[in-house]
Amino acid sequence: YTPGSYSFRLGDAHANDAGHGGGETIKYRFTVTPNNCNFTYHYAVVLKDGGHSNGQQPYFKIGMLDGNNNPIDCATYDVDATTAQTIGGFVSVGPLLYKNWTTVFIPLNNYIGQTVSIQFTTRDCAPNGCEGSHYAYAYIDADCNTLQIGATSPTICNGQTVVLTAPDGAASYS
Repeated sequence: YTPGSYSFRLGDAHANDAGHGGGETIKYRFTVTPNNCNFTYHYAVVLKDGGHSNGQQPYFKIGMLDGNNNPIDCATYDVDATTAQTIGGFVSVGPLLYKNWTTVFIPLNNYIGQTVSIQFTTRDCAPNGCEGSHYAYAYIDADCNTLQIGATSPTICNGQTVVLTAPDGAASYS
């Protein structure tokens, strides 16, 4: 993984001595311009399964809101130690579940002039007597680079083919 110059860790990997689980949130707000409308975030996440019911497991959430506080399509992610076992992309090592660096591209062209926000949250387990014994933490990086489509050849002659490569995190393009 090499996209950005900096990343940060959200959450921890130890029990909370105060008898309750920890939770961490970071929110970033910015005004969308033509120069930063190609928002890409990268994350890697670790969840320690406590065998708890849904709603009490450690979790990781991502949400992005437009200028009117409406969710932005394709920018929401919500996983806990139970759902991580079934949604794919996670590796299990004993009670630990981890997802290696993943890139998500969010086009913000329709939000130019608005102040949008993105929020990342980790939370430890929640049942009484167990709080903080099972944890969640994530590494996060983000950037707003210009979109470029790479090609295997700068020119195409009659009958030749070329392979186009979309930016990291893009699902499709036309």
